[in-house]
Amino acid sequence: MPEEDSFEEIMVKGEKKMLLGEFSAAIGYYEKALNLFPEEGLPLIKLSEATFELMSTNDRFDAQALNKNIERLETANALITSGKSKYHIDIYNGLSDLHHQKARNYLMLDNFSESHREFEEALKIEPEKEESKKGLQGTKELLERTKSKSKSCFVATAIYGAQYSYEVQCLLRFRDHCLSKTIAGKLFIKYYYELGPLFARIVNRHLLLKNIIKKILFDPAIKFLSFFEPHKSIRI
Repeated sequence: MPEEDSFEEIMVKGEKKMLLGEFSAAIGYYEKALNLFPEEGLPLIKLSEATFELMSTNDRFDAQALNKNIERLETANALITSGKSKYHIDIYNGLSDLHHQKARNYLMLDNFSESHREFEEALKIEPEKEESKKGLQGTKELLERTKSKSKSCFVATAIYGAQYSYEVQCLLRFRDHCLSKTIAGKLFIKYYYELGPLFARIVNRHLLLKNIIKKILFDPAIKFLSFFEPHKSIRI
């Protein structure tokens, strides 16, 4: 029986594939490392990076895959901070990269505020990281630009993963064409935009809560509203 590769050997093979741009092969090595060493945080970080790079190369960003990446990175952070990871994780290539990767995934989900916050976290650890500096500046500009436009639905965007998804846009049309026409609706909108960002942050950090709110509240609401938009396709 041939000896199993060590953790370091598997990770080095994965990194070589990353440098060669062979992201699918790199994903295979990082998944192998994760299966053999499930309490290590680094394979989760590198798996998220390889998955993101593969989507970027194919120019096809999938909201479900991006949210899965964020989930992996949150698990990695929990493993690292709890001390369960046995192998040394460099503070720069590990923790800094963890926040940088989260920022990139949030950015592609149009969640500019969370992306901005994660770039800030990466720069607290590695202040001279050029990629994070550029990302921070870019998200700052995006946040300033979106302030002048119609406000989005914070919680729905957190639930469905992207501001321009059909579900979020359906709720925005309901806001603009129905809620905004009544006194009660205007009051609801006012308080929603005061509390919405806080609720969105909570929902983004708790996958179980997100799924419960989606199934119990948002999915039925979208189904109901879709009856008034028969020309639109509904994806639930």
